[in-house]
Amino acid sequence: MGDIARHVEAARAHFENSEYAAVLGECEHALLVAPNNVTALLLCARAYYEMGMDSAERYFETALSVEPNNVEVLKSYAKFLLDGDSSKSERLYRRALSRASNDGWVHVGLALALTGNDKRLAALTHFEFAMRLLGDLSELRRQYDELLTETEELRRDLKDVEAAMRRNPFPDVILLLGAAYSKEGLYDRAMKILSEGCSMFPDNGNLKLALEHTQQTSAELG
Repeated sequence: MGDIARHVEAARAHFENSEYAAVLGECEHALLVAPNNVTALLLCARAYYEMGMDSAERYFETALSVEPNNVEVLKSYAKFLLDGDSSKSERLYRRALSRASNDGWVHVGLALALTGNDKRLAALTHFEFAMRLLGDLSELRRQYDELLTETEELRRDLKDVEAAMRRNPFPDVILLLGAAYSKEGLYDRAMKILSEGCSMFPDNGNLKLALEHTQQTSAELG
């Protein structure tokens, strides 16, 4: 095992024992020789995070710039951002999910970020995925049940509006429904409704613009 690997393994062991100052010391040695070592950068970021220090963000950003598709970096950085920048946290969790769709904890993190961004219906979907992947853990069930209760009226209203729209399609109602689903983070559902509206009313420019805007928003979030 080379010197860099020894320092990284020692840092990992110190992290497991919550010896964060020692983690930073070992990582410093590794990064002097290999400044783009993602494992060392990530361990530094996590150690600073556990110590409550702002320096964590700089190391997360550096690790992300070196390996922008590294799932562990995306997950850790997204978790770090949950309380301070839930919009960026959501974007990072979505990127992680596109590369690790069967990781239950990515679904949990994304559900929390979505909740923080008032996209509660989308959050419910990811809590459901998480429980299927991780089992019916008590804390997950509690958070899910609370959100289910909070959104009961909203879910009922959207269901009623969509049923009415299908009985008597009207462009303004389709626009309203698409906007409501988008606001809740259900972009696929919004695009389906708006696409159907465009087919029914091919000359309606507002429906086309709403569909294009929703597609763009969905693409930007990944």
